[in-house]
Amino acid sequence: VAVYDIERRNLAITDPNDRTRVLPVGRQGSTGVEVTAGWRPTARLRGDLQLAYTDAQFDEFFETVGTTVVSRAGNRPANVPKWVAGAQLAWDATSTLQLLADWRHVGQRYGNTANTVFERGYHLLGLGLRWQAAAGLDVGLRVNNATDRTYAATVGPNLVVLGARRSVSASVDRKC
Repeated sequence: VAVYDIERRNLAITDPNDRTRVLPVGRQGSTGVEVTAGWRPTARLRGDLQLAYTDAQFDEFFETVGTTVVSRAGNRPANVPKWVAGAQLAWDATSTLQLLADWRHVGQRYGNTANTVFERGYHLLGLGLRWQAAAGLDVGLRVNNATDRTYAATVGPNLVVLGARRSVSASVDRKC
């Protein structure tokens, strides 16, 4: 378990409207808690859970909009979700084959400092397997975003950057 209360002063952030500009922020605060737990109900089954809550806000931030100076104090910084959660499950199907699954949730995020543009949260599922082909030789296969969900990895007022589509990767690990 981790509990935190962070205040940053004289902070500069990338302008969500123009990625080539930097905006000076007087103060930004974040308060939150992160919890991680793992369990092994049997010798062949392992699970892990993570949950994080972050209450982030601009404490002191004046932004020029056109010719007007607007206070963004109390607003949430762009692309900072309140909730992030995850879970992993690993099952040793045999002495040489392990099946893996993981789930990740990212909560709603704002795409601008005014908090008028937002993207709903998303969930991603990953699947994998690891096979011990020989002593010291493991072969892995992983499917990221197994459901091929379309989601916004980054949100801006005029641009949304989509997250990675379904992808498959393979690996070979040799221990000497």
